[in-house]
Amino acid sequence: MQSKPPQYINGFDWVRAFMSVAVVAWHMRTFGKSLLDNEEFSKFQINIIDVLNFHVLLVAVPAFLLISCYLVARNQTDWPRLRHRLWRLALLVVFWTVALSAWKGGYQQLRKMMPDSLLDLLVKILSANGEYYYFFVSLMICILLAFIFTRLSTVWNWVALALSLALMFFLPQIVITNHLTILIAYWNPLNFLAYPFAAILIYRYQERMLVDGRRLILSVAAMLGVSALFAWYEWTHFVQSVFLFEGLAFPVYMRVSHVFLGAAIIIVALWSWRMAPAVIRFMSKHSLALYVLHAFYRPIVLQNTPSMGLSDAVLRLVQLIVVVLLCYLTSLILVAFLKDDLLR
Repeated sequence: MQSKPPQYINGFDWVRAFMSVAVVAWHMRTFGKSLLDNEEFSKFQINIIDVLNFHVLLVAVPAFLLISCYLVARNQTDWPRLRHRLWRLALLVVFWTVALSAWKGGYQQLRKMMPDSLLDLLVKILSANGEYYYFFVSLMICILLAFIFTRLSTVWNWVALALSLALMFFLPQIVITNHLTILIAYWNPLNFLAYPFAAILIYRYQERMLVDGRRLILSVAAMLGVSALFAWYEWTHFVQSVFLFEGLAFPVYMRVSHVFLGAAIIIVALWSWRMAPAVIRFMSKHSLALYVLHAFYRPIVLQNTPSMGLSDAVLRLVQLIVVVLLCYLTSLILVAFLKDDLLR
């Protein structure tokens, strides 16, 4: 019997640990590239590599958003604490975007951050100047929505979830017609509107879903089944040339299947698991550092790793391990020079 959530959710350590590595694996194409990233996508046939890339790895961002929004609902976050959290996220965006731009090209790269128009300014803000730190901007919007809707009834949250899921379902089809690919760009906060409402509902219904192991299995199976149905529709209708403008002939985050797969992961994590092993707790603690630092090491490692006679698959795995270890080591060093808010 699990009537109330524990003070510390051990399952979240596992999610943070593995999903932070999944983000790096996606950016490094550890499991290989897909035909969806070039003009040969017409020859595409889904395989296990695509399932790993587009479902296992890409569910990392939804999982992190769901955890953050769930904690807002669970902790009944008040405005002073939310304001502090928003300020911290804004600091993360600004500091690491500027630092990475300076690292890449010094003053000349920093000058490119200056917007040319109001639309360009909006895009640069929402996309964190095209860097990986767009996540923090979308997270700010999501936790603000969670803060507001936590104070509303469950009915309002169901309505908001239904509307946001409908938007996620129809928007790719609208883009196919009018070619406004910016609507489904990977950094667009519209991709993530459903997650605050999903997280709030998970919190409000968790006692029913976690009564016993059987109910947990049924709840997770239902989420996975719905996710699979939407994934089937997405793979059969959303592989389109119009999306290549955003880098892949397939929407990255504007997919309903992500919401239900992410929800399944969070529900499993909410079970009363034992404390995670020390290595998992370490990875969880340094998950933010891994996220912000891997952008610095990724190009260096990819361009300078000798093949050593290894196959491409093994070499990519070695590169992933090297980047992850370098980020953990750097995190341990930087904590002496930077505020914890920038790393943990």
